[in-house]
Amino acid sequence: MNRKIVKKLLCCSAAFLLLSASGARAEVDVVGSPEDGRNSSAEEGAILVDMPSEEVLQKSGEFEELWDGKSEEEKEALREAFFKNMEERVKLYVKLHYWKDDSRGKSELEAFLGECRKELDLAAYRDKDSCPANSCAEVLRSRQRSLNSNELRFYENEVVAYALRIGLREKSE
Repeated sequence: MNRKIVKKLLCCSAAFLLLSASGARAEVDVVGSPEDGRNSSAEEGAILVDMPSEEVLQKSGEFEELWDGKSEEEKEALREAFFKNMEERVKLYVKLHYWKDDSRGKSELEAFLGECRKELDLAAYRDKDSCPANSCAEVLRSRQRSLNSNELRFYENEVVAYALRIGLREKSE
């Protein structure tokens, strides 16, 4: 290469490094970091992700139509498959992000699964005809007041949406 071009490239890259280092601040992965018990509202900007999302609400309606046409045994199998699909999606997120056991992301998603399981079991106990999509949408609504991370809000919506999509796809097969 030409010496002038090499010199310009070196000067430009040095200037870029100097400017980026002086103005850069360390970004912390709040979701992947260990949970410290603090409220994350100061760490997160505006909350932009609704809970439940439009997709979850739409798919819940479709899933409820599917649910209404099933027998008691089919409903129990559908309820278990629904929750199994939610668990699979949570495991996928934990694995893809390399979240450790004490990370906020893993803790929040597992707490969400626990709340959903509890709500599904309660709804099934109270009313055998209770649709699991409605139960999980209620859990999302209750968690929206306390969850201040857009990323986690997205993941929780997506966990339910994934279970709904899989349930509806199996209906069409």
